[in-house]
Amino acid sequence: IPDLRALRDAVDHAAVACGAVVLGGADRLPNTSCLALPGIAAGTQVIALDLAGIEVSAGAACSSGKVARSHVLDAMGCGALAGQAIRVSLPWNATAADVAAFQDAYAGMAARLGKRAA
Repeated sequence: IPDLRALRDAVDHAAVACGAVVLGGADRLPNTSCLALPGIAAGTQVIALDLAGIEVSAGAACSSGKVARSHVLDAMGCGALAGQAIRVSLPWNATAADVAAFQDAYAGMAARLGKRAA
């Protein structure tokens, strides 16, 4: 069984290196990250990552299936970042190779979309 917390932390570090903000506290699920990329709508990120073969969701888990930004992220005081947040959930059998694929796809997506947002 993989160390999901270590894999999740690697996902977080890769996203932060690209300018993302990790939402939520340190005491959270070991397999789940909520990442906001300032200036880039969550839906745009989801589509870009999907095209790269990476499946993520927009917003918080409790707003799954909704297009509107998460009221939970709003209540957490995330402001505009609530509409720029994606959720990354690692399965029980995630591997370092899965995380590396995410890191590559996220860096490419952030670089491409960041240029358009500027």
